[in-house]
Amino acid sequence: MGLLIDKNGLPIGYELFSGNTFDSKTMVKVLDNLKGKFNLENVVIVADRGLNSKINLKYIKDAGYDYLMAVSIKSLNKKMKDIILDRSSYTNIISTQDSQDGLYAYKIEEYDNIVKYEEEITNQDSGEITTTKGEVILKEKFICTYSDKRARKDSYDRGRGLDKANRIIQENQKSSLTSTRSHKKYIKKDTQDDSCNDFTMSIDWLKIKEQQRYDGFYAITTSRLDLDPIEVIQNYRNLYKIEDSFRVLKSTFNTRPIYHYKEHRIEAHFIVCFIAFMLERDLEIRLKKSKSFKKYTITPNRIRDALNSLEVSEIKIDNKILYMKSNHSNSKDKLRFAKDIMRFLHIKQLKNISTREELLSLT
Repeated sequence: MGLLIDKNGLPIGYELFSGNTFDSKTMVKVLDNLKGKFNLENVVIVADRGLNSKINLKYIKDAGYDYLMAVSIKSLNKKMKDIILDRSSYTNIISTQDSQDGLYAYKIEEYDNIVKYEEEITNQDSGEITTTKGEVILKEKFICTYSDKRARKDSYDRGRGLDKANRIIQENQKSSLTSTRSHKKYIKKDTQDDSCNDFTMSIDWLKIKEQQRYDGFYAITTSRLDLDPIEVIQNYRNLYKIEDSFRVLKSTFNTRPIYHYKEHRIEAHFIVCFIAFMLERDLEIRLKKSKSFKKYTITPNRIRDALNSLEVSEIKIDNKILYMKSNHSNSKDKLRFAKDIMRFLHIKQLKNISTREELLSLT
């Protein structure tokens, strides 16, 4: 599912595609469809490091789009690493005096991203496939940031990994080295022979010292050389909105698993989920903007739980069916939140006793 949202996180449209893989070619097709449907211009793809490969970036540029993506500093050449890790040329955004989180600074570096590629070309007449090799230079701008807060987090995460690594060594858990856990990178063996089971383990302090160099540093690359660096940082931070949207769709609105096999039923399932999500997100945004709701922590689950706390019980009086409002003592906060939401949406409040017609008139 390709989801299109605005800068506030409000869903605008979506595109479904088959398969369980999502590569850059698939993404370009989805974007082409959305671009035509919504008449989009100057599209910039914001993505994390998972999509940042040289060939992916080439596909994106070939399709006429720009990109803004996180970069793995450790994967860069030594010259670029040294430039990024040199804090002397950084410009402060937030000083240590202005924030309890500490320093936040950035620097800009231009970068020529050399992409070597192979392409298969099919002859339309003969059907013969030939492979051609080529090279292209993608002009990029790196926005490098340093944050005291991030440095503390990096150090803390490494400390947790070290604790686990020490436990493996102390308990001689050699089998743990075959796992994909990140803490095993802190452990070194006294042999390079993978088939040998008779080895000792120790902490790789040289690797840890190398890791410490990167504490607090982060890099974002963009093909839009005209963008302001602060704008680049803010746009990348907004990436969490699309990630949060998928999380809400999967958890709150149960887009998966899909218990349908026919294409039109699958499409109908996603339409219902998308409409529900659009209504929820619109309400969420409006509530967050309202001064009356500053006292509440507003999330999709809290909104749903509050509205679900509005319950009635069917009762019978003089052979007439009525509905009595339930007041659970353990959900007073939810009921208060629900009543405020209904008041905000200009929906009449539940009466203590209602007829069926009166209940239906509330919707």
